[in-house]
Amino acid sequence: MFRVEILSLILSVFLFYNCGYLHNPRVSRVYWDNAVPDSATVNLVIWPIHLAALLLCGVVDQSIRSIEIVYPSGEDAVDYFYLRGNGNNIMLEKTIAIPKTAATPVIFVLAYVVRWFIPISHSTHPFG
Repeated sequence: MFRVEILSLILSVFLFYNCGYLHNPRVSRVYWDNAVPDSATVNLVIWPIHLAALLLCGVVDQSIRSIEIVYPSGEDAVDYFYLRGNGNNIMLEKTIAIPKTAATPVIFVLAYVVRWFIPISHSTHPFG
């Protein structure tokens, strides 16, 4: 049983290696560069302060990443909503309008999750 837990932890690390904090640790990197002294003895004495501060910086980095990917995910959903066929079958396009409208929020959520875990450039439009 213990091996399964370790294996799942290792798998989680490999799957989520690009999530917010690890993708671009802006605040954490600045804190680490400016606030953590070079002396190992000083770090051993004040490690609880650094641990709490780095956890707070990690939350800030996650929040920045979450806000940063909302707009590209919304663009993906809008591109999907306005995606048209080749124009030869107007009846088909009118028929799938309602299911397409219902699926647009799902596309937004999927695009958000994918952009969270995988660093996709802002200019990538899968439905464009």
